[in-house]
Formats: sequence, C-alpha cells, structure tokens
Amino acid sequence: MILMAKISIMSDLHLGFKRGTEREEDAFIATERAFEKVVDMESDIVVVAGDIFDSRLPRPEHWSRFMNILSPLGRGEVEVSRTRGRKGVPEEAVGGIPVVAIHGTHERRTNRERNSIGAMEDAGFLVHLHCSSVELDVKGEKIGIHGMGGVPEKYSKEVLKKWDPEPFDDAYNIFVIHQDLEEYIYNPVRPPELGLEDLPGGFDLYVSGHIHWKDRQKVNGSPFLIPGSLIPTQLKKRESETPKGFYTVSTQREEVEFVEIEAPRKFVYKKMEFEDADTRTVEKKVSLFLEDIQESERKPLVRIKAAGDLQKGISPADVNLSKIGEKYREKALVSFSEDLKEKKMNGGGVSHENIHDRKLSVEEMGMGILQNKLEETGVDISPDVVFEDLVQGNIEAAMDKIQELDREEDKGGQTSKEEDWWIK
Repeated sequence: MILMAKISIMSDLHLGFKRGTEREEDAFIATERAFEKVVDMESDIVVVAGDIFDSRLPRPEHWSRFMNILSPLGRGEVEVSRTRGRKGVPEEAVGGIPVVAIHGTHERRTNRERNSIGAMEDAGFLVHLHCSSVELDVKGEKIGIHGMGGVPEKYSKEVLKKWDPEPFDDAYNIFVIHQDLEEYIYNPVRPPELGLEDLPGGFDLYVSGHIHWKDRQKVNGSPFLIPGSLIPTQLKKRESETPKGFYTVSTQREEVEFVEIEAPRKFVYKKMEFEDADTRTVEKKVSLFLEDIQESERKPLVRIKAAGDLQKGISPADVNLSKIGEKYREKALVSFSEDLKEKKMNGGGVSHENIHDRKLSVEEMGMGILQNKLEETGVDISPDVVFEDLVQGNIEAAMDKIQELDREEDKGGQTSKEEDWWIK
C-alpha cells in the first residue's frame, strides 16, 4: 500500500500587521484558524512561502504568539533524508508536523544579521530555507522542498540563476519563492525582474508568496500555486472577491484543494462612480452606503473608491471623505481611495493629465513616486512594504520600517558589487 503525503501550503501571515490598531489581532486569529485546520486535516508538512511576520524585528509578544500556535502540532513520523546548500536541520524542527518556511520581503535582513525565520529554526520551531533545499521522508515518501527567500528585486533573477536549484531524484519536489512576478505585479517604475518563464524546470509543484490573492495555474507542466495572504492587507477589490485560506496537496493523487478559513472580520469593497458631481453629492452617497453597513462584533473593513468627475471649480481637496469615515468609526473600519478629477475651467473636458495615457492609476503613480524617493535616499525597500501605511496615515509605522532597514543596511556594509551576500 502506497501512503500519500498531505502538504499544507500557506503564505503571508503578516503577524504584527497594523500593530497598535484594532486590526493587530486579525492576523493572529487567521493564523490560529489555519493551523487548527492543518491539525484537523492531519497534514504531514506545512510550507510557508514567506512573510510570517510583518516586521524585520518582530516584537516579543508576536514571537510568543506564533510559538504558541506552532507548539500543538504534535508528533509526526518525518525524518530529514538529505539537504543541499545548507547545514543539517535541528532534530526538534521536524519533531511534529514540520513547518518549512522561507523568509519574505518583510523579514529580509543583511547576511550579518539573523532574520526572524532563521531564528525560529535555531529555536527548533521550523526549517528555514534560503537558496537551499531539504528532503523529508514522510511515510516512506521523499518530499523535496527548495526555497529562495525574498531578496531585493533588482537581484532576484541573478540570485535565482546563481542558486540554480535542481530537484532531488526519486522525490516529490516543491519549488518555493517570494518575489515580484511580472504576470502579477505591475510596477511601471521598476518592472519585476522575474516572470513565470524564469522559474526552473523539473519540479512537481511551484509555490509563490508575496502576492496577496490566491491563484492557481500551470508552470512547466506542473501546478503553480499562490496561496495569498490570510487577511486582507492591501484592501484591493480582488481581495474582497476571493476567499482567504491555504492550499493542500496530496502527492500521490496530485490533488490540489483550497481550504477556506473564516475571516476575522468582513471586508467590503465599494467603487462609486461620479459624473459632474458637487461635494454634497459625493459625501451624501458615501454616507448612505456606510449607514447601511451591518454592525458586527468585529467591525467590518470597508474600502470605498470614489472615482469620476467633479463640477467645474470643485477640487478633489474640497471633498472631505475622511471626516465621514471618522463619523462611522464605531461601526466600521473605513478607508478611502480617491480618483476624483476636476473639470477644466475652459470646458475642455476632464483633466486627465497623462494618467490614462500612461495607463496608471493614482495609486500606481503614488507607488512609483515612492519608489523613486526611496531610491534617492539609498534605502533598498519594496514600496509596497510601506505604501499602505502611508495611504492610511500611519506615518510612524512606515518610518519605523524604513529606518529599521536603513540601519541594517548600514551595519551590513552592502555595496552594489556584493550580490553574493544574498545567498548563504
């Protein structure tokens, strides 16, 4: 009788997300629910494709909460049969249901500083891979996991090429990455270095973190899975339309299933279109929508995108949506995305400037401007790490992340000629 290994695959837990706000607990609730399902389903291995933590230096209470989540995983029948590109694996790291993880962009640090995922391995809670591989013996079946943690995007193709991973013979091989991919991430300022065609061949399963909505397709003839984040973080329309959860794969039958988890709080996305509107029209429509939102024990997330044309002489700055959001803050956690435009005074139609000509949304332009500013300061950080904080007005949180990485880069002494330090 051939036994069948069951592998649970998740990503982007972002423990510590929205620290100090009402949403801080959400990521922990979602992660607890996901791992409870892992145990109930009797999974043999858990693979996490990066960004377990939301910060490069997680707070002690965030470490503690995650350790408590992992502790009940019980005893398994898994052994390490081979490794490649790394030293041996601590025995206690595979003592129960093994968790094999890569670090993401939020956890990335220089080679002179231990990142949080590596530290979790040191403590025996998981196996950390970066440009390295581990083969696990599960019920007599060999499972090879090959992982590349998040690196600065400008180095991603070079690091992947230098690593040049190869599947283990006579094993079920999983390739795991956490980077921008051009098929999913649109950045006009710095297009992603990697595309699906750059992923190495010969693997039975491909997994990518970093993208926060789930997806499934084929790469090199094998399944390619994006589990997505466990909670909505970017508050995009797509996140409101697709469920949150994780994938499970049964190796012998090559069955893939998405396991949905109950969201800690409801997420509502609403786009409102306006034409030749005055401020009262816009504000009234937004207020009426929020009035109809159903109250719940945990306040729902509400994202409203206001787009379209205002009357001549009315500036988008005249529309005070933040005041309306504050009015309903006891009922819902409300945020806004605005793409309102004032008509030209000469009657020449809507002032689109060059936004539509370049096929850029306001948010994408903002992301591009932020990218340029970060590059000017010499801080190599993906703009999506701090963009949402800035949009939400969490300036302090954004600055903490930038300054934290800036200090680490100074310690590491990195120059553009020292790419090797991204590979252990």
